[in-house]
Amino acid sequence: MRLTIALINIVVLCVIFKPSAVADVYGYVDRDGYHFTNLPMDSRYKLWFREQRNVSPYYGAKHSEPHIQKASQKYGVEPNLIKAIIKVESNFNPYAVSPAGALGIMQLMPGTATQMGVFNVFDMEENIHGGTQYLRNLLRMFNGDLLLSLAAYNVGEKMVRKCRGVPPVEETQRFVRQVLQWFHVYKASTEKARRKKGLEETRI
Repeated sequence: MRLTIALINIVVLCVIFKPSAVADVYGYVDRDGYHFTNLPMDSRYKLWFREQRNVSPYYGAKHSEPHIQKASQKYGVEPNLIKAIIKVESNFNPYAVSPAGALGIMQLMPGTATQMGVFNVFDMEENIHGGTQYLRNLLRMFNGDLLLSLAAYNVGEKMVRKCRGVPPVEETQRFVRQVLQWFHVYKASTEKARRKKGLEETRI
């Protein structure tokens, strides 16, 4: 019931906030899930974010970097892996809302966000910490198996366990493949930057 109501709220949110609309978004969380509106009717509604629909990937990547590093250190997850998931899930848009009801920069489902202690899913820092914590939990659940953990992040751990592997779901397989591709791209970029820094320090 809780998840159903939350998903209904997401659908309403998508209808209210069309790309052409300009409005601030107010919301609150209770036992029934997330509630959003652009016209708060009582004191429970607090400002979640001011309308900013056009968030460039460059802007999102730049401002998410400190939060990615903090979450990486806190939960022991490779920062380039976190970054790869964000790239595939939302392209660094902290206000992303998927047709399935996933929310924010790491595309957390309402139930998952609640379990991870995320109050404002559109807050970049909260969402990244919640998503990273969830990923850490999955990595532990699947004994460090990255393929299974990524599949579970996309489709849920129950489906992965049921299939005893990456489910034969096109969306999930594409998600795993794309995350791994970006993971390697970011890792290569990080290594290149480290080598360049090392050479510069040697010259000094």
